Amino acid sequence: MFAEFIFSLMVIQLFFGGLFFVALISMPPSGHGGKALVALLAILALFMMLWVAWPKGVPFIRKPGMVMSRIFASPWRTLEWMNFAWFSAVWVIMYFVISSIVIIELLKLFV
Repeated sequence: MFAEFIFSLMVIQLFFGGLFFVALISMPPSGHGGKALVALLAILALFMMLWVAWPKGVPFIRKPGMVMSRIFASPWRTLEWMNFAWFSAVWVIMYFVISSIVIIELLKLFV
């Protein structure tokens, strides 16, 4: 249980920390313009995703694992919520495309 807790905390830190880092370094120095707005909207979306995924009313040692399972299970939950309709497949494909692009861009920073 403790190893899962530590591993999940590291993954959450890399995921959210990396995305926050990318959003912050992509802002222009003056803080004005379209790029700053896009970065601020990305930060807002990340905060909203973390708020939705963070479980309430469970022991703290189980929270990071539940956050990761909720984030990675979101495409399948979307499919179930939309009763496997054709437009839910479109949303899931968009989710996978955006996720893979974000992961590729994060990896480019460390290579």
